[in-house]
Amino acid sequence: MGRSYLIVITCQGLAAVAALASLRWLATYVDPETFGRYSLYQSVVAAGALFLVSWPNAALLRFGREEWTRHGTVGATLGARALLFVATTSIAVAVAWVFDPQLRAFLHVDQSPFVWVAVGVVIVPAAELAVYVNQAIGRTEVYGYSPLITRIGFFAGIALIPFLEVKPGWTYLACWLIGPTAAAGAFALTTMPRASFSGFTVSSPTVITLLRYSWTLPFAAISTYVVNWIDSWVIRGVLGISSVGVYNWAYQTTTIASLAFAPLAVVLTPRVIDARLKNDPARIKRYVDAILPAATAMAIVVAVMFMFAFPLFNLLAAPSYARAYLVILILLAALPFQLIAYLVTPLANAYERLLPRIVLVSACIAGINAAGDLILVPTLGIAGAAIATTGAFTIGGLLLITVIRAEGIEFAPLWHYTIPAFIVLPGVLALYSVGPLRGAVVIGAVSLFSLAGAMYWYRPSRRAALGATPLSIMVGTTRALALSDHHVPSPLG
Repeated sequence: MGRSYLIVITCQGLAAVAALASLRWLATYVDPETFGRYSLYQSVVAAGALFLVSWPNAALLRFGREEWTRHGTVGATLGARALLFVATTSIAVAVAWVFDPQLRAFLHVDQSPFVWVAVGVVIVPAAELAVYVNQAIGRTEVYGYSPLITRIGFFAGIALIPFLEVKPGWTYLACWLIGPTAAAGAFALTTMPRASFSGFTVSSPTVITLLRYSWTLPFAAISTYVVNWIDSWVIRGVLGISSVGVYNWAYQTTTIASLAFAPLAVVLTPRVIDARLKNDPARIKRYVDAILPAATAMAIVVAVMFMFAFPLFNLLAAPSYARAYLVILILLAALPFQLIAYLVTPLANAYERLLPRIVLVSACIAGINAAGDLILVPTLGIAGAAIATTGAFTIGGLLLITVIRAEGIEFAPLWHYTIPAFIVLPGVLALYSVGPLRGAVVIGAVSLFSLAGAMYWYRPSRRAALGATPLSIMVGTTRALALSDHHVPSPLG
């Protein structure tokens, strides 16, 4: 577990560096309208993948992991998933052909985008499938290798722009998305142990099992898609494609910031499933208890990041992307609640009965985001979309806890999970109301005051009463999240 997570974190860190470099080159050599059109292309590919192709992946992980644990292979589950993949990608390509005129109008292009869309809805879901099957057999490090290959490949394409001396269009960016993604998927599949493919067959009962498990997930995919892309669609309709480019450039910066904890769900899902199969509620309870301290720690990290956001933004952004600064601040405030969602996802994957409820929560999140966009974007511009997204993530994290608690899993009182909001939101308000420099000074002063208060709270006499030190609490929280060690008292629990 420790080695796999270290590999994932290292690869994600390198991927983050490549992504930051890509943002700098994009801001310099790609105008917002081109990047906006490329972002809308990504939204089309994501629609085909989520709605039509990728939805059985959760079942592949759930039953593939069980098959691997019992028989040391995933052949039967992978065979059933492969059949579904062929069927669903065929449907996706056919749909892209039928709606080609509408896609051309949506992207505002003269030539047909069919080839690019068709290749995208095959390659991108295939690479995702490869990651899931590796996760099922415990090769979680592939979740690090895959984005590393993809992001370094994309950066290579962007870095070539000044040497090619051409103005890149959206198809150039799409090419450098699809090529590295295909390479990442091929790497993931070809490095799997051959024994894991043993017993590869297409079994009707297994296909039916996968379908029964995941039949509700296309509806959940609709909600996921709305959360990820409704901002771009509304901004396109209200403000135009150039604003889509600025907003999605800003959104990429927060995606980079979340790379540190995004692998958690992938790495931890097999561990939570194993704990459930082994009937180990104590280990699951320790894991649940660690979620609140982890989210609070993330909020503190975000508050510190706020102090350096403006200098880093000036380093990365060109004048044409200046409007992205406020968007970045607002979206960063959502990171603690995104972390909560990542950490509760393994619980949802391990308890099949929760899936329909998770679908309902996803629909609520999507509705909140969509309504917020429709109300706020016309009046506040792209900042309104960021507020709608952050609000949806915040409410969604609390709803997920409420739903999972109904399964009998004990969480802290719900209001405790609002603590991260009271840490990050004042930072956003300070930077917006008094400016980047004075706001950073205010945040720094509050941070120092809070640190002094924490040191007083954990004075030697208090540590003796708690039976733990701040360091031991941090170590205990980390081990609890890894489902690997004994419980250490938490001051937040």
